[in-house]
Amino acid sequence: MKTRLILFFAFILSCSIAKAQDQIHMNNSEIIKAKVLEIGLDEIKYRDYQDKDSPVIVIPKSDVKYIRYENGSELKLVQDPYNQSVNEDLRKKTSAVKFEFFSPLTHNITFGYEHIINVGMNMEYKFGIIGPGIGERVNDFEKPSGVFFKAGPKFLIGQDFYQKGTKLVHALKGKYIKPEIIFNTYKINQYVYNYSLTYPQNELVDVRYTNIAVNIVFGKQHLLGKHLTLDYYFGVGYGLQSSNYKTDLPYDYLDYEGYSYSHLYMGKEFPMILSGGLTIGYLF
Repeated sequence: MKTRLILFFAFILSCSIAKAQDQIHMNNSEIIKAKVLEIGLDEIKYRDYQDKDSPVIVIPKSDVKYIRYENGSELKLVQDPYNQSVNEDLRKKTSAVKFEFFSPLTHNITFGYEHIINVGMNMEYKFGIIGPGIGERVNDFEKPSGVFFKAGPKFLIGQDFYQKGTKLVHALKGKYIKPEIIFNTYKINQYVYNYSLTYPQNELVDVRYTNIAVNIVFGKQHLLGKHLTLDYYFGVGYGLQSSNYKTDLPYDYLDYEGYSYSHLYMGKEFPMILSGGLTIGYLF
């Protein structure tokens, strides 16, 4: 009988000891058994609940969801919505589909896709359909048709210092440098003065242009709320262009096409390219 009483009181004592602890519930679902000492503006201090003489441990307050005290009461920590380190739902969105906002004005429809590879580096692809657009063309007879493709890694340009308590808002946000390759092929109608005829005259011929280019893009992408992106950029690089039109004339004004839909081409004598634009995207 005495042994049973001892075991009963030992059980009650062990239950009371088990309850005599605070529980810190973290945002990542981890539960820390502790003795909370202090809750400050930015941090929480606690000790190991089994050792009152253990070192004081400090954790960021923004990492804690709520605290359950040994008496059963709970303290929920309301996070500051302007705190850059707490928007976990936004960080779960790792991709974006995009649309070149002004592309219809330049008679192409361009879409993009960006995906996070790792912290500080994303991959972006763009695909354009040449021909569709809005507004009247100066040379309506050209009737362009074709496609272009762009691809390249995006390297985010971060700060050169670290400040305690700050985190990257999102891996799709910020200034960046993007080396990219460009390929396009398109056909347009051009008037050519045909000297081989008895009476020389203009003829409408199909001319196909093919471009390959290497571009360095500088830009900045913003997040609009939790769902949209806004990206503006410009680029400069080198390009090559070829066409299927041949002539024996000393000067050929169809030798190159400056506006190549995916970029501007400066010509064979100065093969620089320029690009730029603005995209609107949706995060998911």
